[in-house]
Amino acid sequence: MTRKYKVKISLPKQSGTYPGMFGRTYFKVGSKITTLVQQSSLIQLGGLQGVFVVNGHNEIHFRWLRLGNVFENKVEVLVGVKAGEKIVSSPDKLMREGDLIQVNGSE
Repeated sequence: MTRKYKVKISLPKQSGTYPGMFGRTYFKVGSKITTLVQQSSLIQLGGLQGVFVVNGHNEIHFRWLRLGNVFENKVEVLVGVKAGEKIVSSPDKLMREGDLIQVNGSE
């Protein structure tokens, strides 16, 4: 993204620049590490939006989520799951709390 703004910057006297010269600079506005989930993994149960998390015994448990920004087909998770937790990628509306599932693939 490119934006043009007029700014004033203090430079050291030995920088070799003079008033009125053109310059270009980059500013890091901010960054953060966040957890993202596919929109297809979201399901609504009892009026709450969330995902099914898979435990070590291949049981699923519904976890409601507080969602943030949307990035194409992914959604930022503010509260509800942590990075590295396994979630059901394409939940079925017939799935219920405590159901056993078969897990495909491994990480």
